[in-house]
Amino acid sequence: MKKIFLGLVFFLPFIFSNAQTGQRTYVEKFPNGNVRIKGNYISPVEISPNDPKDVMAQKMGNAKKVGKWEIFYESGKPAAEEFYNNGVMTGKWNSWYESGSKQYEIDFTSGQAVIYHVNGNVQSKGKMLPGMLMDGKWIGYHDNGKVNFEGSYKAGNKDGEWKFYDEKGNHYASELWNNGNKVQ
Repeated sequence: MKKIFLGLVFFLPFIFSNAQTGQRTYVEKFPNGNVRIKGNYISPVEISPNDPKDVMAQKMGNAKKVGKWEIFYESGKPAAEEFYNNGVMTGKWNSWYESGSKQYEIDFTSGQAVIYHVNGNVQSKGKMLPGMLMDGKWIGYHDNGKVNFEGSYKAGNKDGEWKFYDEKGNHYASELWNNGNKVQ
């Protein structure tokens, strides 16, 4: 009997906590009825798209996104697919232009990110940290495929030497950055 009582004392707070902070589904729709945003979150309170913006912001501050989140254009075409683990960006994220061509893909497991021009050519690539912070070496490209820039970020801030190129690939400028501050 003592073991059962101790087991209940241990598990009841866990069960009560899960009941209060259970997984919920968020769905927001366009005026035409098509889904705008759909995903799951953990929160002690339900978040409604009908909540006033200040109330929604307060509730979202205590919520944590989980699993797959989908974002759509008003036409119903997919705009983005995101994944979260207890509020932390994770997995492979994808985004599309309304035309259907890829806009970006970010793999938060490896940190690799590729952003595309509308024409499908690579716009830039490098490492992306959770929180959408660029980190390490990044290379940007003009829509014709020629290098546009080369530089590094340190947790979202430009850092080190940055080189810029025209659409023909000719180097035309350089800048020196220190943790987000332009040195020269």
